[in-house]
Amino acid sequence: MKKIFFFSILIFAGLSVRAQETLPLSAIKDIILQNHPSLKMVEASYRAAEVKAEGAYSWMAPEFGAGFFQTPYNAGKWKSTADMPGMGMFMISAEQMFPNKKAQEAEHAFLKSTGAIEIEKKPGMLSNLLTTARTAYYNLIVAEKRTGLYNENEKLLEFMIQSAEIRYRNNLGNINSYYKLKAALAKLKTAEAVLSAHQAQQQTVINNTMMREETTAFNVDTIFSWYPFETLLTDEDALTKTSEYRVLEKTIAANNLEQQAELAALKPQYGIKYEHMAGFGRQPQMFSLMAMVKLPLAKWSAKMNRAKAESITYENQGLQSQQRAYINAERGKSRSLFAELQGIKNELKMYDDEIIPALHKNLQTLQISYEQNKAEISELYDAWQSLLDARMDYLDTLARGMTIQSELLNIFQMVDL
Repeated sequence: MKKIFFFSILIFAGLSVRAQETLPLSAIKDIILQNHPSLKMVEASYRAAEVKAEGAYSWMAPEFGAGFFQTPYNAGKWKSTADMPGMGMFMISAEQMFPNKKAQEAEHAFLKSTGAIEIEKKPGMLSNLLTTARTAYYNLIVAEKRTGLYNENEKLLEFMIQSAEIRYRNNLGNINSYYKLKAALAKLKTAEAVLSAHQAQQQTVINNTMMREETTAFNVDTIFSWYPFETLLTDEDALTKTSEYRVLEKTIAANNLEQQAELAALKPQYGIKYEHMAGFGRQPQMFSLMAMVKLPLAKWSAKMNRAKAESITYENQGLQSQQRAYINAERGKSRSLFAELQGIKNELKMYDDEIIPALHKNLQTLQISYEQNKAEISELYDAWQSLLDARMDYLDTLARGMTIQSELLNIFQMVDL
């Protein structure tokens, strides 16, 4: 029984370890690619277009007929007499039109191009999904840093509370400082509880994006680096490689192929018609064999196709304008975000190099003075609060910078991060 209990504990511990494995962003991307139905839908639409394109090479169905031909209503005249043969015939017929090969090829190319449009949507959809997961992931990285900050400061506050309590008992301090520190500790624990709920929410966002159970727990890789966007911002063709731009490009190409298909539909089609007639009352068997041609290029029959072809020209002009508008908007947005990001990096550097070290040194100095009874607990509290506020501001600024990086990565659709 003890062995069973021991192995049960080991299995449970193993499951807990697996549940808390570190999940890097690259693994999240792979899971999204594998599981998300939106991406599978794109693949299905692409395959549907490929199959549909093969139907462009189909022929028109043959037509068959059977019935009486030039047969009098008076059935008595069907039979022959000594003077003349019977009247009327029974006829069977078959007709087949042959498709124009060039028109079929044009239609096939157009239908196939619609699949290229669908598959071009996939990188953009993946980028949007990954941006949702990446932003939540960055939030979890910052949350981990906040948790460490809270734990560190809780210990410091507990020490200060114990010291204030001892000093009060020895008539070396007042009770006000004690309660002020207790309130600060409670506030810190409340912030930690709110942060815990925020972490659970962000993990749910990531799990939903991966189509996993919402409560699946995991750890994040807290190693973070800034992406060098300078190359992308100076590359004039960077935004032309995005899904949105290429979808417009593929749509223009598909429209051109549709235009060609509309004009190819005006080409003549040829056919053949065969009729066999069995005469009544000694009449000989006869046949009819005719070649046929359809001429859709006539003015009254080509009007719809020509109008469609002309409308496509104007539609493509609109799509080209949309491409230019997209480039201008995204370029302006990316440069604005990059400028803000540069400001944030400078601000973080100022915190790292000057503000936080100075406030930390101030706290250390007051701690020494407090231990030597040369400073009041209230002074030490104020120094601690100033340092905590600065470090919290630092994390807020870092979180904003990470969010901007995620947005910039989405603009350029860098899905490998």
